[in-house]
Amino acid sequence: MNLKLHFAYKNIYKNLLVALFCSVILFLTSCKSQIKITFSKNACTVKYSTKLGKALFDTFYAFAGETESEKIFDTEQFKQIFSEGGLKNVSAESKVIDEISIQGDIDGNNGDFISGSSIIKSSNNGKNVEIEFSRNNLLKMYDNMPSIMRSYIDLFMAPVFTEEEMSNEEYLELISSVYGQILADEIKTSTVDFIVVLSDGKTKQFSLELIDLINIKTDIKKNF
Repeated sequence: MNLKLHFAYKNIYKNLLVALFCSVILFLTSCKSQIKITFSKNACTVKYSTKLGKALFDTFYAFAGETESEKIFDTEQFKQIFSEGGLKNVSAESKVIDEISIQGDIDGNNGDFISGSSIIKSSNNGKNVEIEFSRNNLLKMYDNMPSIMRSYIDLFMAPVFTEEEMSNEEYLELISSVYGQILADEIKTSTVDFIVVLSDGKTKQFSLELIDLINIKTDIKKNF
């Protein structure tokens, strides 16, 4: 393969992984994804942690020709992207080659792409919390994202953002036809675990199927 073409393909595949991650501050094709939302009296911090599924991890190296000493995730790039999305005090770390975590503060004045979507609402100084996923507020989140994040998300072709009506099976077939069956299988089996820490120290947990967020059909609401 021509050397320039090799590096072009390598960069395209890396950008796809970045796209999948950015599309999932709430959604990621990973067997182990967690979103921790911590409330204090005057602040809300969101921490997203993920570990790539083995099949996707192995495919990346087979396709891109990486050695396993090379990092998959560019933490500085993610810090920049999420800072441009309005989050404050953004940090990112990747201590293990196939894992990354990103943390940032929501400003609470609709100045970032999360609070502007109304997905997370709190009252009583963070002692009462409502988390709601709907097609409408997920689209608001998308519209409030910086353009680079939206461009990555567009590669993911999530029906919730394209506003195309299709079944889960049709969406998985689309992903398989464009990116391969391995990625489609990762999406099909992935879940996102949520941990909500209220300002009084109480902790609540729930999990959602990734496909139910990517192709949301009915509103999902949690009250704590």
